[in-house]
Amino acid sequence: MRSAFNSLIIVLFLITGLSACVPLEPRFRGLEQPPANRAVIYVYRTHHLIEGAGVKDDIYVDGILKGSIGNGGVVVIKVAPGKHVITRKLHDGLYPLPTNRVVHAKAGHSYFFRIDWVSTGGGKELVPGGTHLMLTDVGRNFITPVARATAVRELSTLK
Repeated sequence: MRSAFNSLIIVLFLITGLSACVPLEPRFRGLEQPPANRAVIYVYRTHHLIEGAGVKDDIYVDGILKGSIGNGGVVVIKVAPGKHVITRKLHDGLYPLPTNRVVHAKAGHSYFFRIDWVSTGGGKELVPGGTHLMLTDVGRNFITPVARATAVRELSTLK
């Protein structure tokens, strides 16, 4: 009897633990056809095992919060035609300055931007004493415009 009870407790513990692994981030559900009088902006993060995995990005368009993106998430934003500023701010304060990207949206068009945790030109170096890595690309632009074909391929990996 005690063995069955212990087994039940273990199973319930595992189920509870695994349910915490269910993704809460918005996931890609396919491209939306932009309305004739609007543009669609996709801002996404590909999945990374380590770099930035626990960090969330707040995404603003023209100063208005449109969503938060965690590891492997996507935010789809419909905007009026014209100039818009996409801003990324980190929740954790590692990079206190926001990163901006301007898009000149045309009605009926889609635009794709990937949030890159570490920019191509950046790097890492050991902090003196060799105890941990330090990102050395603070202030670089992390909002990368992406070609449609590349974005569709990367977005399709988001589950």
